[in-house]
Amino acid sequence: MLQRQAVRRIHAARVGGTDRDRLARQFCLLVFSMRRLRLGTAYAIWAGIGATGSFLVGIAALGESANVWRIASAALIVLGLCGLRLTNTE
Repeated sequence: MLQRQAVRRIHAARVGGTDRDRLARQFCLLVFSMRRLRLGTAYAIWAGIGATGSFLVGIAALGESANVWRIASAALIVLGLCGLRLTNTE
């Protein structure tokens, strides 16, 4: 719990704002991306970037394990996101 609070304080100092402010900015970026992408594709990419970003922060900043299977799974998420984006027809 203390580690989570420390990460929040560091992130708030670097980026600025509260969790609510950051969520509002992220939601605005999602809405902006929906100008070019369909809702399902935009949301899947938004969620996938969040999942992969959390995975990378966990490894880099929190010392979580980085074995081959976890990295391969994250790579499959990114590959799936690329597939969604490339097959998006308007």
